[in-house]
Amino acid sequence: MDQILELLGNNLIFSVPLVVVVVFVLLEVILMMTGFSVLEPLNGLFDGAESIDAPGAELLAWANKGGVPSTVFYGILLMSFGACGLFIVSVFYGLALPAWYMSAVIAVVSFFAALAWTRWVSLLAAKYLPQVQTSAFSKKELLGCECEVKDYKITKEQGGDVKVTDKNGKERFVFARAADENELIKGDTALIVKIEKNNFYVRKKS
Repeated sequence: MDQILELLGNNLIFSVPLVVVVVFVLLEVILMMTGFSVLEPLNGLFDGAESIDAPGAELLAWANKGGVPSTVFYGILLMSFGACGLFIVSVFYGLALPAWYMSAVIAVVSFFAALAWTRWVSLLAAKYLPQVQTSAFSKKELLGCECEVKDYKITKEQGGDVKVTDKNGKERFVFARAADENELIKGDTALIVKIEKNNFYVRKKS
């Protein structure tokens, strides 16, 4: 146990992501018993890979961002990054602290390894969770489709995840913003009314 703590303490760049995910998962489990959620509000803080202006959008899209809820996607990514980094350090350095430049190299390697692992896990999850479909599709297919807001709030400025059923009956999560000044909240039913620069825009269904 002491050796594990020493390894974690000497490699905070990798151990902190693991701790963050574990803490939020524990909080979510506890709050679920009271009917609340700590993870839902976080979805609105994440930029979707559907936006071509988002930094690293192409990498995130390749890793299957949008195929699962944002909190699930980033949770897998952080856990994979931390675990991979600690594994590499333990193999080559034992419990010692690598030089800063080697930590940087290990971090880069771990990040790309985590992306590949996240892609595989999210695609596997979609195979056994029918509510999340991740097969390739044309965004235009979703135009006019009905969707359900899954984040606590969606506005023109602040986007969030919605669950949409396409015309073939498949369900998937996409990142969307409000098409007008009307705010949407979790549970609202909306329609995808516009797709612009790969961004989805929704309007509350009257």
